Amino acid sequence: LKSRVSVVSEPSKSDVVALTMPSSSAASRCGVHLHLLLHRFGHRPHCSSSGRRCITLLTSFLPIAFLVATALSSIVSARSFAGCKVHTVQGPRGGKSAVFADPPAAPAAAKDSSATELPISAEAMAQQAAAAVVRAFNDGHQWQTVRLRNDATLVPGVALKQQVKDPSTNLRNLVDKTLPLVKDFAARLWEVGALAELKSSLLDASGATMLYGEATDPLKDAAVFYVTGIDLVTSDKFDGFFKGMRDRLVVMVNPDQAAESPWEGGDVAAEGGASTTAQVSSTFKEQSYYYASSVINGWDTILFRSYPGSWHIWLESLDKELDRIGVSSGKPTYDDIVAMQTAYEEHRGVSDVQKLGKRLKDQVDGFSVDSFFAQIR
Repeated sequence: LKSRVSVVSEPSKSDVVALTMPSSSAASRCGVHLHLLLHRFGHRPHCSSSGRRCITLLTSFLPIAFLVATALSSIVSARSFAGCKVHTVQGPRGGKSAVFADPPAAPAAAKDSSATELPISAEAMAQQAAAAVVRAFNDGHQWQTVRLRNDATLVPGVALKQQVKDPSTNLRNLVDKTLPLVKDFAARLWEVGALAELKSSLLDASGATMLYGEATDPLKDAAVFYVTGIDLVTSDKFDGFFKGMRDRLVVMVNPDQAAESPWEGGDVAAEGGASTTAQVSSTFKEQSYYYASSVINGWDTILFRSYPGSWHIWLESLDKELDRIGVSSGKPTYDDIVAMQTAYEEHRGVSDVQKLGKRLKDQVDGFSVDSFFAQIR
């Protein structure tokens, strides 16, 4: 009996405990050994006959009770975790986050926490993005796209909603508030003392901007384009510029927010796209840094990636906490994200009514009388 009993400390709530129950034969043997031990004890001279009968009756039912408890435990465990593999990770706010996918093995460089954790400030995001771009450049990716989160969450003063109906006016207002963030990102691309001057040029009336960094070594010059549409990128005036950059670093920041002909990086041409947009997107296919928030399937969803790491998908839960719901080796599609959200809803028991209630409450919390009247003028 002593060889079959072990004492373990009580696990904390953050631990995952796996129990392997003994087989029925092992349970029977254990019961028999205990029965023999108590039977011997019961036949000691000082034990009364009634005491021996009670002990004998008790030990007769012990194997049966053990098997029943084992079966019930297996049923409860199977119902609790059927069809869902849960990985517990540390969330960005110190809480626990549920991951509903088996994360792929991350590259060695992605072990750095700065490449996997969501930044908590605009300065931290600029530093994180610049480090990702430099890593990608050192791996041979000279032309890249970057998606910075430039909303009110990280940039104070940015309007939560569009102030007017004209997209060009809205974009100019956005650029006015967020250009310092992009300049901070661009300046961090060089080591201390390697950047001689960072020049800024307004490219059109919508606010599209180019930042050009002149390094102490001309071969290390770099260009950063902010909210620049596909028509501007492919215009004749930039044809000679891109040819002159050759192997120098060129970064397109938030091209999907351009007022006219927005686009996004990615190897679209490899999938059969022959359009100009597809060709340019393929040229800037390396999305070395991506941090954006949007509403998908009724959830405030965050898509995050820092080269060379995987893509991480987060959503804001009903109690306003960030839960990571999936990890993908490649950029997930809309359907991929919805599937992760569905698995999350089923595991957490979130109803459509609860999700709709949260969405309505978020809209009320973000409502501004001034911005409302500005939109209906």
